[in-house]
Amino acid sequence: VGSGCRGREPRCSGWALGPAEREAPGPGVMRRIGELPGAGNRTKATKRRVAPSKLAGEDLATAELEAIVFGKAPEGFEGAHQAVPGAAKKPRQASETPDASRSAPQAAWKDADDLGLEVDLTDRRKTLKLRKTPKETTVSGLEYEERLREQFVKLNGQARWAEETAKAPSTKALHSDEEESDQEVCTSANATIAQVGEGALPPTTIDIARRQELAMEASGEISTAVVEAVQFHPSSELILTAGLDRRLRLFAVDGEENPKMASHFFQDFPITGAAFSPSGDEIFMTGRNTLNMWALDVRTGVPTGMRPLASPAQSQRFFYSLAVGPQPSTDAGASLRSSSMFSVLGQGGAALVWDVASKHVVRTFRMAADGVAAVFHPEKDTLFTADRECNIYEWDLGTGKCLQRAKETWATGITRLALRRTSTYSPTPLLAVGTNMGNIDVFDISMPRAFKEPVKTVPNLVTSVDCLKFDYGGELLVGASRQKRDALKLIHVGTGTVFSNWPTDRTPLQKVSAVDLSRNAGYLAIGNEKGRVLIYQVNHYARGG
Repeated sequence: VGSGCRGREPRCSGWALGPAEREAPGPGVMRRIGELPGAGNRTKATKRRVAPSKLAGEDLATAELEAIVFGKAPEGFEGAHQAVPGAAKKPRQASETPDASRSAPQAAWKDADDLGLEVDLTDRRKTLKLRKTPKETTVSGLEYEERLREQFVKLNGQARWAEETAKAPSTKALHSDEEESDQEVCTSANATIAQVGEGALPPTTIDIARRQELAMEASGEISTAVVEAVQFHPSSELILTAGLDRRLRLFAVDGEENPKMASHFFQDFPITGAAFSPSGDEIFMTGRNTLNMWALDVRTGVPTGMRPLASPAQSQRFFYSLAVGPQPSTDAGASLRSSSMFSVLGQGGAALVWDVASKHVVRTFRMAADGVAAVFHPEKDTLFTADRECNIYEWDLGTGKCLQRAKETWATGITRLALRRTSTYSPTPLLAVGTNMGNIDVFDISMPRAFKEPVKTVPNLVTSVDCLKFDYGGELLVGASRQKRDALKLIHVGTGTVFSNWPTDRTPLQKVSAVDLSRNAGYLAIGNEKGRVLIYQVNHYARGG
């Protein structure tokens, strides 16, 4: 029986992303399509040539969001043939003629003044890093653009997967998730990730730097609403934030300006959970004390209301603990059924598994007590759940059977689950269990009777573990508690030890309510109860190990 309700009238505003509904961009936000998202503000001397375009209003805002998420500028703009805004191109020589590269699209017009532009690299502190030598002061406009691109690639890597995906996509493929080729994305995305973090993460101290925090309010003021959800896009540096102020915000993280790309307001819907779909094409949201859920199309900004229509889902009072399946572009996830699913927990120990495409409930599991956490296995079609009586379950998503049920005898109460995928430096799948006493127990789920005894226990937190997240490579584990100020720990998984040099007494974490790590560039996002989202960068992953 279906549980989707795709035809509901949206009870929210801000979907069109048009001038009337959209928040004003924060300071330094880049509004031009195709402009380099990590390059900082261009100086007034640098001009942007934009060809005539039919995009306007909503179409322009939608195209801008696509340019960040999918690495493609809209048609009609200079640079639209480049799949990745940050990809470096060959510097143009003075003797090069327009016919030197016949395969490259020609500009709609040429401005002779551009050849005489000069940019002073010493005028702003952010441009000092673009100098090749300490004595260098000015460069030409074209050279300035090349160095901005080189700096972006240095920080974020070259996303070759986007170039392959953007090669002559059909109109049908752009509007149909079922028609997209996930296998092509899979091969090149893994190659991109392999370029970042070469070599194992050192276990002693962590090299981490603070970056520009997200501008939650357009006026530059700090929001006072609790940040309940923070998550990076599965294949780009786009990040979502959501909270009890009923707003969903999207930012493009570059470490310097982090421009806001969109903001959506949901009337009478305080957001308690939000997450990208496995493919990253949609965002799912749960609210406080309501059965209503929302799905937002990332490309178009169009919402879809969801509400269960049949028992036992209809008997629930509200949903919580939103979890999504593995990204279909990973090696294992490409053929997994769970890569098109997400789950929520309900009352009476119910765990409901939904289909991403149809927005219908496809499986309902029942635990012995109210559920507290759920997580999908990244390499198998199974779902792990935990209840208030410290029982841990593994469910088969194909047959609906419970594969195993074990008691976590080492805990008095379970609060969070996190599962590590296997990789070069993470050879075994691990399940991290956060407890109400602050301990983090780590189990090797590849072993028989895995829950008999944890392989590692991290006791450094003293209050309930409310946030638990592995990085994509599986070498780093982040645990945090919102019950105590500055209660966050970074854990080296291989040794089971906590990095002692960070955070420090001066790190402005406050009470941490949400955390996430990006796949590339080593970004760490930390949301707190003061309404702030801090951005840090693990330099080991930023510079490729």
